[in-house]
Amino acid sequence: MRGEMVFRELIQNMLLLIVFSYLYSIIYRFREKTHPYLYNILSGLLFGSIAILGMIFPFVFTEGVVFDGRSIIIFISGMFGGPVTSLIASIMTVCFRILMGGAGAGTGTGVILSSALTGVIFYYLIKSERVKCNTFNIYLFGLFVHIVMILWMFTLPQSVRFNVLNNITIPVLIIYPLVTVLIAGMLADQEHKAEMEANLLNSRKRLEAAQGIARMGHWEYNLKTGDFITSGGLRKILHFPADYRCLRLEELRQYIVIADRETVNAAYEEAKKQQKPCNLEYRMQTGDKNEIYVNEICQTEYDEAMHPLRQFGIIQDISSRKEAELKLQQSEERYRSLFRSIRDALIIIDQQQHIIDCNPTFSDLFGYDCDEIRNRELNQIFTEHQFQELSSHPETFQLVTRSFLTKAGRRFAGEIKVSQLITNDLGTGFIIMIRDVTIQQETATRLDEYKNNLEEKIKERTHQLEDKNKELRELNAVFIGREFRIKELREKIKEMESRNDA
Repeated sequence: MRGEMVFRELIQNMLLLIVFSYLYSIIYRFREKTHPYLYNILSGLLFGSIAILGMIFPFVFTEGVVFDGRSIIIFISGMFGGPVTSLIASIMTVCFRILMGGAGAGTGTGVILSSALTGVIFYYLIKSERVKCNTFNIYLFGLFVHIVMILWMFTLPQSVRFNVLNNITIPVLIIYPLVTVLIAGMLADQEHKAEMEANLLNSRKRLEAAQGIARMGHWEYNLKTGDFITSGGLRKILHFPADYRCLRLEELRQYIVIADRETVNAAYEEAKKQQKPCNLEYRMQTGDKNEIYVNEICQTEYDEAMHPLRQFGIIQDISSRKEAELKLQQSEERYRSLFRSIRDALIIIDQQQHIIDCNPTFSDLFGYDCDEIRNRELNQIFTEHQFQELSSHPETFQLVTRSFLTKAGRRFAGEIKVSQLITNDLGTGFIIMIRDVTIQQETATRLDEYKNNLEEKIKERTHQLEDKNKELRELNAVFIGREFRIKELREKIKEMESRNDA
């Protein structure tokens, strides 16, 4: 009968401790939000309070000799909270036990201190990963704590020592280790659950942050319950208020631009029919009435009977990409327009000397269509020697004249210039400009002929002028001689007339 009472009293005491130990999980949830020492102090106060509460309602074996669950709580305080928590709980319980007094005060103090020391040792063994925190190890340490507790019973007065050992040893060694496993397991589960919730919350925050950086959001629709969830990232993309909630998928679809809505709905239905993910781009109207381009990937989950269960979608704002694509397209169109309007023949070649593209002037000059010459080697239009020279040293072809061969077999002289186009991991490409200089050369030849003919005519005319000048000089000499004779005759006549007058 005495043994049954011992079992009953101890079990009631342990149940009380289990209930109040649940309070520890509440403090543990706020561990990440508080300073570590504050958490340790609060934990120590809680464990000490629980142990004292158990001591207030103990199993009284005899006057001054009581049994309760303080050894379990103090051990667990060291195991989970470490030295600071265990020290605070131990001080509280030791002080309270001394105040209770009695023949077992010293023994009780020794049990408290040994339990605290064992719990702290177990704490550091777990932290250093030398011992795993599993049920078996918790039971072994719990059993060790209470074997030491039984050994402390030898410090009781001899009048009650053996009576206590005879009645307490078996219940303590059976119940206390099991209750230790139960309470420690419960607290470990609470810690694990709290850590999982914290990790889940942190993962959700990181996901929201990542979605914010990628301008991405998601939605989820439970087809069974009708619940519809949108992420904060999606609300941010669509410029919805933070507290805005879409209640239905159809409500979200109303923000698709009307011109794209029919195409999008058709794509949804086709994907649902084929039971495949849907990947499409369309425009949506934001909460502030602006339009954005989005890329959506959504899919439907089915049960084993292929009944739809859940729909899930990811929406990403791709307006910046679309704007860049539009600018790239416009730039490419300007390049194409310029490329095709240049009056010189242009071809683009890759690293392997294959023709990638050409302009219409090239087709007119060489007689090849662009589709016909594309992917061919340069030896189609170069001689073998020129092709080898260009392949080895393309940079040397800077405004040099070479002979080219058209599709019809006509050779013509052309001025060539080679410029490096791109250099990347894929290799180096070149753009080649070819200008037909046949007319220029013919014109230069004719100009040379005209120049030579003109020089001959100038020489001939110069000889003629020199001959004429010679004749003129001779005639002039004759005329000058006659003038002198006439003058002499006139003087003689005057002289004779003067003589006759005399």
